[in-house]
Amino acid sequence: MQPAKVSITQLLADGHSFYVPFYQRAYVWPENLWNRFIRDMEYISKTDEEYFIGSVILKKLGANGIETARWAVVDGQQRLTTLAIFYKVISLKNPNSHNPFDKRFRLDNNDLSIKHSLNDKEAFEKIANLTQDIELEGEDKSNLIKAYNYFRNNVDVNKINILNIQARLWFIAIYLEANENEHKIFDTINSIGMSLNTEELLKNHLFTSSTLDDYTTIWKPVFEADNACLTYWKTETSVGRMGKKTLSDRFFHTLLQIIMHDPRNNISSADKAEFRKYDDENEFSNYQKVIESGKWDKIEFAKIVAAYANIFKQIYSKKAIQENSESYKTPLKRILLTIFTLDVYTAVPYVLYILKNVADKAEQDKIFTLLESYIIRRQICNKVVKNYSDLFTESLIGQQILTYDALVEYLSNKKPNESLHMPYDAEVEDGFATNSNLTNEKARGILYLLESKLREIDGSLTILHPYTKYTLEHLMPQDWETNWPMPDDLNEVEKFEFKNNRNKAIATLGNMAIITQSLNSKVSNNQWKKKLDGGLKVKAGDLLTMKDVINQSEWDETTIASRAEWLAVKANEVWENVISSGEAEEEEMETARNTLDYTQYSLDNGVTYTSKSAFVVSAVKAYAAKHNSTIEQLREVFPANILKNFKRIGFICTREDIANKSLNNGRIPTMEEKQKWYHCNVEANWAKDSQGVDYIVSTEITKYSAQSVRDIMEADGFIVKTKQNV
Repeated sequence: MQPAKVSITQLLADGHSFYVPFYQRAYVWPENLWNRFIRDMEYISKTDEEYFIGSVILKKLGANGIETARWAVVDGQQRLTTLAIFYKVISLKNPNSHNPFDKRFRLDNNDLSIKHSLNDKEAFEKIANLTQDIELEGEDKSNLIKAYNYFRNNVDVNKINILNIQARLWFIAIYLEANENEHKIFDTINSIGMSLNTEELLKNHLFTSSTLDDYTTIWKPVFEADNACLTYWKTETSVGRMGKKTLSDRFFHTLLQIIMHDPRNNISSADKAEFRKYDDENEFSNYQKVIESGKWDKIEFAKIVAAYANIFKQIYSKKAIQENSESYKTPLKRILLTIFTLDVYTAVPYVLYILKNVADKAEQDKIFTLLESYIIRRQICNKVVKNYSDLFTESLIGQQILTYDALVEYLSNKKPNESLHMPYDAEVEDGFATNSNLTNEKARGILYLLESKLREIDGSLTILHPYTKYTLEHLMPQDWETNWPMPDDLNEVEKFEFKNNRNKAIATLGNMAIITQSLNSKVSNNQWKKKLDGGLKVKAGDLLTMKDVINQSEWDETTIASRAEWLAVKANEVWENVISSGEAEEEEMETARNTLDYTQYSLDNGVTYTSKSAFVVSAVKAYAAKHNSTIEQLREVFPANILKNFKRIGFICTREDIANKSLNNGRIPTMEEKQKWYHCNVEANWAKDSQGVDYIVSTEITKYSAQSVRDIMEADGFIVKTKQNV
């Protein structure tokens, strides 16, 4: 390795030729760097100062001795290519410059002294061979063309002194001997800070000059076939915790989740856990660990990458799936629509795994249909998704679950008290009635997928538009107070509870509909009949999920509950739980629901009855007062799992919890959400523990939660009475 300070004239001396290897990325300099380059050249032109443009690393390819060498450009091709384009523009715009491009970038035989092997070859030669100062077409296809046109339109030749530039512009050149490993040096340079992405670094790792034919037949057709292909992999999307990433980045992270479970690998559990995290800086090194662990033949590994990439490219496009009117008609398209609308991207590795390794299309369909039912049932029931990554990769891929029967058997072992349990029908019914935590996007997805299934069963001839053509409408509006008044005869406490219960009902699926266009806000918030006649009938009248709704003369909590029950019945039909009948469990749950079908509770021997939420809040305060309890002691007596799926940021929360504590996904809830879950802006709801710490109790109380608190209070000697809300 021989470093040296060299000028342009020295670097581009007679007889020197430069070859840009196939593993180098395409030309990527953006407009801001072109502009800076021009300003720098103008500065050099009028000063006597030397200017350092950067380093180049060159590996000897030809004869011994630098004087007659042919060099592979290991690093620095972006700068050399930019310099060449700049020289070409100067030569064309200023005929009196004695053609500096040909002097520095052509050999005696008229060949170009810089040659691109693959990327940018055509565009570079097109620019180099120009004989006239003309604008070039094709900016959308080549960044080199963009650079040429930018220089042509922005370089003022009157401000450029090419002789000064040649005398004062210099590089640090590092010359490698033919026996030195340029790939290792290239990896070292480019993996630090990830100036190249995983795709580019992995390509360099898998192929060498001796395996160029393999690269041409295996890798290039998948990742670099044409401009459309390059554009696809460079497309950026925002998904989940990964944030905004290119499809190339998404694919290689997805593939890592699959390939790390290949039985020939010996990857530790700790490494697998790290591999599941998206890490820009370490993604390529993770691939290196996998290749080394499995002692993979690099060409064989490249074939597996290409096979999965081909499948990914065929199926992975959120926009295409959501905007395609046929996206609900096959099990594969339905599971993709489910993933994209419900934000369950951790299922993608398993979908790819099935498509790659299960040849039987009918078997694939059965698996995807079951996955759809599983995901949607859990979404309806507000089941946590934080363990999905472990489920779809560590369990299903790791255990090579490749048949429908094997998937059924695996899920059958998940009991109701386990985090990955497939909800029973009774749970789905409860979900429709009580789950007020769905985002608009997820609610829209569930209703759209349900509507499409019902049409399939019904044989409906009307057109179901693509998913993106529908918006979500709250039948009873979120801003209801003006046109949907409360009863007149309520006291302040009753008004508070009425408002709380109504807001919860509004946020459930029973009160939601998909419509073809958003209603005008005035119409949307209007009284029920005016809302129907003002556009709701027209925009939702042909939907099976709205068939009975538009015939209702009134819309209130009773009709919301009735529709929720109807939707639940239909959902249980179309998303069948084939895992287990669960008859015993269902009967037990149903009995519990009927037994606990109380809406009002009393802690003062039946003198005053309050709602479930008010009862629970007062019960915790009463217990704390009796025992002079601290927060920690209260949390031991009243654990968070009392709330089941409504835990939020806790059952008993301090002011610090309310201000700073995040949800399971790391998101800090809005104050509007906190108010909905805790009524934390009502000072009367706050209490102090024995140490003077302020705390508040969740108001998201179900029958289950209320009964759990009742059991605790009665065991402590309190008298709790209940009565039905008649």
